[in-house]
Amino acid sequence: MIQLIFVLEIIFGEVVSLIIILIGCINSCIMKKIILLSFFMFVSFVIVKGQEVENKLKRNDSVQELYFLSDCFYDTVNLFGYDEKDSMFYLHRKKVAIQRNVYHSKKLSQLKEPVINVEYPTDVFRFTWIQSFEKKHNPMTLRVERIHDSTMVVVKYIQYDKKVIELISDSVFISNNHWDLFCATVDSLCFFDMQPIEKSDILVMDGSIWILEGKINDTYHMVHRVEGKHKDIGLICLQLVGYFNIGNIEFKL
Repeated sequence: MIQLIFVLEIIFGEVVSLIIILIGCINSCIMKKIILLSFFMFVSFVIVKGQEVENKLKRNDSVQELYFLSDCFYDTVNLFGYDEKDSMFYLHRKKVAIQRNVYHSKKLSQLKEPVINVEYPTDVFRFTWIQSFEKKHNPMTLRVERIHDSTMVVVKYIQYDKKVIELISDSVFISNNHWDLFCATVDSLCFFDMQPIEKSDILVMDGSIWILEGKINDTYHMVHRVEGKHKDIGLICLQLVGYFNIGNIEFKL
């Protein structure tokens, strides 16, 4: 609520000044009271509506349909248009984080993927690739998980062909040695210590989204990158792609 009041002070600061000047020019006490009462009713209405929106965002952040933790998209390391970090900065970034979570969760919902950040029964990694514009294979996920004494890779993607949208899904069992090698790569690159949001001096408005999730022994982590092929998670994701024999299907990552 303090943040909302602070925002109101910024937005309505000039309005308040004008009202004070206007009241000073009016001699009628009744008119002054009417103006003040109308203004405070308007401010109260905005505060109540703002609180409703904030509560709605909090509820959306906890529903089962969201596939990620919104904190993983909470970018407080890049300014991008802000001169300094203030209440407006943090409020805006929190809302953007929830919006990104909702958008990416919808993509995974279209792929009929499971939520793996809570109570998922196996050790698992998932690479999600989302292109900015609708391409031949968009979005796409590759999920590898250890099921008892076996290791399985599941690939899913949505194919767009002449306005026909089709969900393609396939799976293959790979050797446990591949799982061990994959986990060794994850450990060598310190995936679970990577920052979910990367520090960048450039605001990228276009490009593919690379999301890598991992859950080992109930420890979950997620890393989000724009154009991640040549970044810290690129090697891990490409190694996972290489474990799945996708035949004639070519993903241009």
